[in-house]
Amino acid sequence: MKKRKLCAVVLSSALVLSSPLQAIGQTRYDENLDGQLSVSAVLTEEIQSINSYMEGKDYASGQAFFTADSEEYAAEIAKSYNAELESFEAGIGVISFNSTVEEKMEEALDAGIAKEAIYPDYLLELTDTMVDPDFDEQWQHNKINDIQAWDISRGDGVKVAVIDNGFMVDHEDLADNVKGTYNATDGSSDVTQLEYDKDAEYQHGTHVAGIIAAVSGNGFGGCGVAPNVDLYLVKCSDSNGDLKISALIRALNWAAENKIDVVNISLGASNVDENVLSQLQSAIDGVYDVGGVIAAAAGNAGVYDENYPAALNHVIAVGAIGEISNGEVDTTKLASYSNFGNWVDIAAPGTGILSTVPLYENKDSSKVMSDYNKLNGTSMATPVVAGVAALVYGANKSLIDMDDSSVADAITYDLKSSTDKVTYSNSKSGGSVVGCIDAEKAVSNEVKPVEKEDSVQIKEIVGVTGQKIYFNTVSNANASGKAVKYTTSDKKIAVVNKKGLITFKKNSGQATISMVDKISGEVYGSVVFKVEKPEIIEKKVLGTKGVSFNAANYVKGTSAEVCWFSSKPSVASVDMETGTVIVNSKGKARIYAVYGASNLSDKLGTRKKYKFTIKASDN
Repeated sequence: MKKRKLCAVVLSSALVLSSPLQAIGQTRYDENLDGQLSVSAVLTEEIQSINSYMEGKDYASGQAFFTADSEEYAAEIAKSYNAELESFEAGIGVISFNSTVEEKMEEALDAGIAKEAIYPDYLLELTDTMVDPDFDEQWQHNKINDIQAWDISRGDGVKVAVIDNGFMVDHEDLADNVKGTYNATDGSSDVTQLEYDKDAEYQHGTHVAGIIAAVSGNGFGGCGVAPNVDLYLVKCSDSNGDLKISALIRALNWAAENKIDVVNISLGASNVDENVLSQLQSAIDGVYDVGGVIAAAAGNAGVYDENYPAALNHVIAVGAIGEISNGEVDTTKLASYSNFGNWVDIAAPGTGILSTVPLYENKDSSKVMSDYNKLNGTSMATPVVAGVAALVYGANKSLIDMDDSSVADAITYDLKSSTDKVTYSNSKSGGSVVGCIDAEKAVSNEVKPVEKEDSVQIKEIVGVTGQKIYFNTVSNANASGKAVKYTTSDKKIAVVNKKGLITFKKNSGQATISMVDKISGEVYGSVVFKVEKPEIIEKKVLGTKGVSFNAANYVKGTSAEVCWFSSKPSVASVDMETGTVIVNSKGKARIYAVYGASNLSDKLGTRKKYKFTIKASDN
């Protein structure tokens, strides 16, 4: 099954926000005719959500963002909130006001005159780790076999965007490949790196860009994974050095408008609410729809927790290989700082990676020179994968101008299937990620997008309560060039929004979802959904070390396809496909039955809704 993942952001060499994403209760559907939440419903949810976060620490004080179709409409939205429109770029407006964000939302909710919902503008941080500068080799090239891949492709003609905190555009080993710049905070072309700071945060963006696109054969520094790409540098940090999600959304919208082939996001965070995550997902979908492949850092907390945007749908989540031991990089282990788990798609070299950086003459000088340094992080592993994606695009030049999501699907599948199949683990974190990217394999495979067939009416699909699914993933209905809407036969069973996203409600039963012409009423296709409600037979199960059993004995009531996951495999592991549970040690573990997705992070699946707990003893 395809990974569908659902933001805020930390430069993930990485960017890490202070607390994990809070669980949010079941959505309360105060819907409009398209099945979407009304402005009042969204504001109500946001007011409830931000109580878990701290203004000025987790999100910007006295500011919020929103979406709008035009600057005129953005001005009207700002006026409806009695706020000042700070900026409007790429469909995202930012307003400022003298009250707190929560007070402004409550004020708008009470008045009932807000035109669109506003959202807190979550803050991002940088936490780079420096490495001994005596390391003088780019070991990633031998590890991923990109030298062999260069016989087939060096990424010529492929447009790659690096979304980061700032850049040294005229670096001696990057300048020849830079084809464009965009500042997502003010709409300008100024993407200059941050000023000198003792933590070397100003080096981050330039370092990431060099891993992908440092020029080869010019006598300077090292070499990028895809040294001949067309490089576009996109800055997300504002004049204070702050990274905000509104800028990331703008950056992605810009990438979609400019039909960028590969996007690198060495940013990540978990401390953001569901509604804002959906805003980020929409921006990611825009890039995906025009064939853009997105790679994002899994995060540097050394935990299983999901990091966003890496865990979102249509994004490749990248973990880091390389553990420093006695001054050397052990290339057989997962880095202890790397996040891990089933939601991480692939691994790549991330420790002791030499790349381009700016160098200040001294901390008080404005003179900047080209230099090179070694950094650690999933931020460094991500551009390795993005570089290989560019090599694959370059090896299949006919795909570059197709600008279709089927191309993104095909290249993503190729990347995920082109690994060494090795499990990279780390005893410190207890985590593992399967498969280091192999560039030679990736460029050697045939990459062929799958074309959608003509309109077909599917009679019955089985789903479960709490699951979501897009109409176009289960129907080949063809309404190209037509204005369409979606209808449901029973809103108590299933609702559908204007984008064709279907949500199965809490009741079991049957509902028909149809794609209909807005003007003529012609039905282009229909799907009949049989919605079933799984039953947890036992919420708590006792087990003994060495005992095995089938999880399906404890979750019944549906014939829908299911994937199994364990919260703590060290206590009780479970086979994802068969549901066979093996008790490994004393302790507690939850077993999750996930419907509609192949991982726990997929917002379309049931995630952690259906579960039981194993309490294991030694004997």
